[in-house]
Amino acid sequence: MLRSAADESDLPSVGKRLVDAIEIAKSGLAAGAYSALHGSQRGEGWLNVQHIGPAYGTKVLHFGPFTMSNATPEPIILDSNVARALGWLCNAKWRLDGWTTQQYSDYLDIAFDWSRSWSATADVVELVLFSVGQSKELPYKH
Repeated sequence: MLRSAADESDLPSVGKRLVDAIEIAKSGLAAGAYSALHGSQRGEGWLNVQHIGPAYGTKVLHFGPFTMSNATPEPIILDSNVARALGWLCNAKWRLDGWTTQQYSDYLDIAFDWSRSWSATADVVELVLFSVGQSKELPYKH
């Protein structure tokens, strides 16, 4: 993945941008880290890495490394399966890619609220959403 994101001479710069984004997330600013990596509004995206979109970028923020807790919204993975499930379960339109910083922040808020209700961590919510989103259709209707 990194080799497709940069030529050999730029790999240290790519690594530094990813580490900088992880540091933002570790400081408790998950949506801020997403904004730095993937934001498209003015003042966002300064850590953007070519060929690493939101689905992979949120994996970097989640795993790179992060201690899961139920204290604050942590960076969790947002991909097309999660977005599909959010659309179904929240009865809302969720794009399957290219999410704004606000959409990522909304997702974190939803997952954080559900994690407290379920007495689970947000990554458990993400896993459930991912599994639901892999379905062809929602098994029940509202």
